[in-house]
Parts: sequence; C-alpha cells; structure tokens
Amino acid sequence: MICMLLAGMAGATYAQTQKPQPEKAKITAEQRAERQTERLARTLSLTEDQKKSMYEANLAAAKKMEAQRDHNKESWKAAKQEKEEQYKSILTAEQYQQYTQHKEAMRNKKHSKDAKQPHSRSHQEIQHKADK
Repeated sequence: MICMLLAGMAGATYAQTQKPQPEKAKITAEQRAERQTERLARTLSLTEDQKKSMYEANLAAAKKMEAQRDHNKESWKAAKQEKEEQYKSILTAEQYQQYTQHKEAMRNKKHSKDAKQPHSRSHQEIQHKADK
C-alpha cells in the first residue's frame, strides 16, 4: 500500500516537472518543397533546370502527402515511390547514386543511438579529454 502511494506521488511529481512541448508550426507544401529542393541542390550540385524539376516533383509529392495525411501508410508509400521515380528521371546516374547514399546515411544517423542521446559527447570530445 505504501509502495503504491509512493509510486503515485513520484508519478505526479514527474508529470508536474514536464515542460509542455511547444507546438510545431505547420509548414506549407511549398515551404517543404523549397527546403527539400535547396537541401538536395547543395548535396547534389543540381543545375538550375534540375532544381526547377526537383522543386516541381517535391511540391507535387508534398501536396499529395498533405492530402493523404490521415489515410493509410500505403498511400504515403505510393507517393514517396512516385517522387523517387521522378528523382531518378531528373538526376544523372551519379547524382541519383549520391542521393541514395545521402538518404541512407541520414536514415542511419536518425536511428543511431547517438542521435537519441542529445547530451552524449562525441568521440572526438572524449578523446580530447583523454589526451589532456
């Protein structure tokens, strides 16, 4: 009985110390397409024609995904696959390979243990302290 009381008090204290999460500002499909295009332009050294085509592909995909937000995963996957096919037709073979490698690296970074621990120190910081 006492353990349950203490557990309840601890839970209430924890709930009170949690800061409310700020609401994320929704970005428009146009803003999302612009950000994706600029990021890809920097990563892949796109030509102006490629940037324009990539923006159009990103915008179409963003609008589809926005419209399908409340639908199932399959519709999202189909929209992503369609965008990938458009990318493949816009980019050179070398750029597309670079794109897929970059995408995989970002996926790995997102899922890595270090990315989940915001206060973890980098290997270089630890090594630097060890050298002192």
